[in-house]
Amino acid sequence: MTDNKSLLVVQTNALAGRDEEFNRWYNEVHIPEVLALHGFTACRRYTLSQAQLSEDLPQKYLALYEITGDPQKAVDDLNAAFDAMTISEAFDQSSASYFLVDPIASFK
Repeated sequence: MTDNKSLLVVQTNALAGRDEEFNRWYNEVHIPEVLALHGFTACRRYTLSQAQLSEDLPQKYLALYEITGDPQKAVDDLNAAFDAMTISEAFDQSSASYFLVDPIASFK
C-alpha cells in the first residue's frame, strides 16, 4: 500500500460458527465489488489474534481499503452501492464499523 492514500478502515465479524463462509465471501465477492468502485485501489485484510479478542476489541476482522482521490466521495459511493452488492448471510452487519484515515507521515 502506498503512503499517500487515504484508508477506509473496516471492522467486521462473522456470525457465530460461520467464519469460513464469511471469509470466502469477503475475499472472493465483497472485495472485488468494492474495488470496482471509483477511488478504491487495493485492500488488505487482517484478523485479531485470539489473545486480542475482548469486549474492548469486539471485531475479529479488519480490512484496510486504499482510496485515491476524494475519500469521502468514495465512501459515499460505497454506501450508495451497498444495497446492490452481494451480502453474505454469514456477515454480522450489526457489528460492522468503519472510519477514514488520512496520511500525515511515512517512515521506513
